[in-house]
Amino acid sequence: MVVRWYKCGRRGEGGECDSCGSCRSYYDQGGLSEAEKAEKGYYEGRAAPKDKGEGVDGGTFKWIHSFSDGCAAQFKCAAFLLFLSLFFTRFLLKITWNWFCSAHGKCDCDPEGGSFKHKATAHENKDDPNAASRKTIRTPKALTDFGRGSCSSTTQDFYSKNGGGVYRRFYHHVPMKGSGSISRFRRLVRSCNSTLIESQSRAKRLISKLHRAINNGYDHHLMVSERPCYRTSCACKGMNYLQCTTSTKTKCVQIELDPASDNRTPAPTSGALAGAAYRIAEEAVEGELMAMETESDETVYWVVQATKTSATAAPAPAPAQYKCPKLGSDIAFDYGRPTASNRPNCIEVKRLKPVTTRRGQDSVRLLEVDNKTPAFLVPTKLLRAGKLKLKKIETQGRASRSGPAAVRVQFELTREQRTELELQCRVY
Repeated sequence: MVVRWYKCGRRGEGGECDSCGSCRSYYDQGGLSEAEKAEKGYYEGRAAPKDKGEGVDGGTFKWIHSFSDGCAAQFKCAAFLLFLSLFFTRFLLKITWNWFCSAHGKCDCDPEGGSFKHKATAHENKDDPNAASRKTIRTPKALTDFGRGSCSSTTQDFYSKNGGGVYRRFYHHVPMKGSGSISRFRRLVRSCNSTLIESQSRAKRLISKLHRAINNGYDHHLMVSERPCYRTSCACKGMNYLQCTTSTKTKCVQIELDPASDNRTPAPTSGALAGAAYRIAEEAVEGELMAMETESDETVYWVVQATKTSATAAPAPAPAQYKCPKLGSDIAFDYGRPTASNRPNCIEVKRLKPVTTRRGQDSVRLLEVDNKTPAFLVPTKLLRAGKLKLKKIETQGRASRSGPAAVRVQFELTREQRTELELQCRVY
């Protein structure tokens, strides 16, 4: 029996609450997608609460305490300090970030990460190109699946660890694009000038001298100190960092950040990209070639061929029980939850695959229709270019005793066209 807390404070055995109708766990709600159903078994009992900020006891958490090394390219730079200052206004969470001193940031995570990479390398070294199943790890999703299948089980009970090492490992895949990605939060990481100025004395502070930073709820402002303080009797224990009395190096001062002008390409208007993609689908005719984004970590785009004319078969949501055929690689399309009212519209297409050369390699220039894979539905929001003008090449195969060979139709994709499609399909 799984007992959970609901929004109203009542405890129950999962599912919806009889009093408030809420689902305490994300995976208790109905209409999950196929990808979410596949993840349910792994996260069951360990997933975060459905509502941001809620704890398992019905309370809320307000602070995050983090520790990291002082890598200037990641955690100890002006852009990261600017991101920390925006954390409260964006997520309503205060955060204390501590940087280890040089050569003092090693912990149990370092040898555990090294052993995981060593085990993955040993797995790939056993790969045999002639075997029925390959042992290759080409994508982040494949690495996550390998970790869950080979490195998640425990070899010792909790008390046998004696407080050392990592008791159990959990592996999470965060896609770079598509459904479930965190791409929309990247725009919070803006550029920032490296000059830090104290609010009161107007003195300049060096980033390299800082080892603790706390956001105080105001954008472009932080509280910083040259050393952390962990005395239980200090005012820092009560989150009063400006009144720390341990030493002058642990007492925090407020600094101001100077964001650089944001001259990047602005984000597209909400729905503009999907609207343009839908117009491409509406104007599609049978046999037309189109380019689509795959939301894949391995393949940027696909060239597909429409199998129906939109004038007679308008784009529509996929059937409730529709399952896409296996497409290989890590490509999977999100058709929405069966019970959702805003499911994406789809059109039916066939995929174009690279022509196999005489050396057995995939051609980068010639494509042909993949007749081994049946036609499948593609969400219209992924279409990026329509009415592609590719050079059509017809070749006659060798005749056999059974009769003349069929004409083989190929399409030539030039280097300029490939470059243009890559730019159009790298939309985050």
